[in-house]
Amino acid sequence: MLTSKKGEEIVTQEKKGATKTQICFVFMLSILDIVKSTISRESIHH
Repeated sequence: MLTSKKGEEIVTQEKKGATKTQICFVFMLSILDIVKSTISRESIHH
């Protein structure tokens, strides 16, 4: 139920033209993941 609702929200947002905001959000999340993995690697080395 929640996933389908979220999917519908994303589709409506895309129709409104909020794709740039979503791309930026996904981009930020991916950068955060990279930073987290780098930090964990650094802590393992130390």
